[in-house]
Amino acid sequence: MVTSSVFILHSSILWDTILPTIGYREDELKFYNAPSNTVDPGGFSESKAPLPTEASSVFEQDSFNWGVVGRLPRSVEAKLPWGLEPSVFYNKSDNFSPTPQRINMFGDPIDPAMGNTKEYGAMLTAFDNKLSLRVTFFETSLTGTSVDMRDAVHSIVRDGIGNALVNISNGFNDDNPAARDAFLSWWNSDPLAANIKETFGFEGDRPTAITDGVLLQTTDSVSEGTEIEVTFNPTPNWRIAFNFAETEVINDNTARDAAAFLNEIRPVLEGPAGQIWTDATGRTWANRANEFINTVNLKTYGDGQPANPELREHRFNALTHYSFTEGMLKNFGIGGAVRWADEVLIGTGFKQDPDLGDIPDYSTLYYGPSETNFDAWITYRRENIFNNVDWELKLNVRNIGEGEKLIPTAAQPDGTICQWRIAEPMTFTLSSQFNF
Repeated sequence: MVTSSVFILHSSILWDTILPTIGYREDELKFYNAPSNTVDPGGFSESKAPLPTEASSVFEQDSFNWGVVGRLPRSVEAKLPWGLEPSVFYNKSDNFSPTPQRINMFGDPIDPAMGNTKEYGAMLTAFDNKLSLRVTFFETSLTGTSVDMRDAVHSIVRDGIGNALVNISNGFNDDNPAARDAFLSWWNSDPLAANIKETFGFEGDRPTAITDGVLLQTTDSVSEGTEIEVTFNPTPNWRIAFNFAETEVINDNTARDAAAFLNEIRPVLEGPAGQIWTDATGRTWANRANEFINTVNLKTYGDGQPANPELREHRFNALTHYSFTEGMLKNFGIGGAVRWADEVLIGTGFKQDPDLGDIPDYSTLYYGPSETNFDAWITYRRENIFNNVDWELKLNVRNIGEGEKLIPTAAQPDGTICQWRIAEPMTFTLSSQFNF
């Protein structure tokens, strides 16, 4: 539950040449933890009751945001040619995301994701606001963003420890006494094992509290970039606009608690206990843990690398629309747009590290293709069709000319494409809108 208090002050000083804005916000976030579901012998979950009435933890956060716009005095602007009106701006803000409560692999609560943004730039309008240009430089820092590692954690806890306990109880490890005894000694006496039991809610040989809050790790990131926006209205009926964005993102502190967990449990995996059998085929706990180990190494080694598989570094969009106000086409409008996105990282080479094993080789990068899409639309608008209600009918065609096509999304270390997605096809949308 979130309770918020907000204060905003906007003012104009020095004959409208300085326009400051100040904002202050207080948030109180209360978490209520419902009891974990139990798992019956048949593998089905059984809900526990009642739900809690008292908050298990409370998080409080203050946010302070401010910005300022500077412009020339009106008397000076009046002397500039072409109706030029220049201005500069600076904004600084911070915030947090009230996500459901998360805990790390040691059972410690994780604070909500935090972010702060700094942006500055300039804006220029001309020809009685028919033309506007805005250039923005920004830097955004995020801390505590969730990273999905559920399958990797399952491999070492549920599939590793849980299956090992099952195979001890059913006698599969009777022919593996050294590993069995070492594993049970660790499980019943080691502080890390006790922490795992509590965090993952082990009841007997099965974890019952593996929730997304446990399995989601976190990362920090810093993104920097530039945005350029231009709008031009040659006539009252015709609008042209385009924008360009360039962004770079660097990650840091990825999966910190998972890496710390790995450092503590690695000696156990590399010792006799790691050779415990987790199934009837003799697959060991250490073998199952490889997925967790490789995922942690992959995530942490990517810190500080400018290559980001989730980001297209450059984007460009342009659109135009014309509304007819007389003649046979009166009340009709026609427009079109183009959307371009830069190539995106879909894979890297791999190399052997003496300590980490297979890790990404960021000197060998594989990219998916850039994408260009076209849209078009026709509108029909009538004002005041009844009781000051305006009506607009719009036929939109998105991704003109796109047919059946596959787009690569992942590549093997040798560059072979291993995953594709279906391209968004050409679509027709007819919408009706009433404004009042």
